[in-house]
Amino acid sequence: MSREIKFRLWHREKKYWLESLFVYVDASWSSTRYTGLHDKNGKEIYEADILKFRLNTKYGLIEKIGIVRCESLASGCTVNFVPHEADSLPLGLDIINPVIIGNEFENPELLQEGK
Repeated sequence: MSREIKFRLWHREKKYWLESLFVYVDASWSSTRYTGLHDKNGKEIYEADILKFRLNTKYGLIEKIGIVRCESLASGCTVNFVPHEADSLPLGLDIINPVIIGNEFENPELLQEGK
């Protein structure tokens, strides 16, 4: 099974997104890659998206917020919990009903507050 390879580019100064099939390396742009997954509303999940989701624990369902991080093409992506990014899960495993609530470029306050 293969997934579509595509990227979303954020222009740091002009503050807009551009979709691309290629990574563009320039100091003005930040590149994020498509994970191959969708949130519960059918929206494509990209690296740097901030998700609200439920997690099944031994204490029952709990609500969490996390940011999608992709270290390499081979290792896949994780959801790092906000505000403590040291705690993480592989994206797709044990994450129930993820919803994209923002991204680190347009909504950095969500990373600090964890709300």
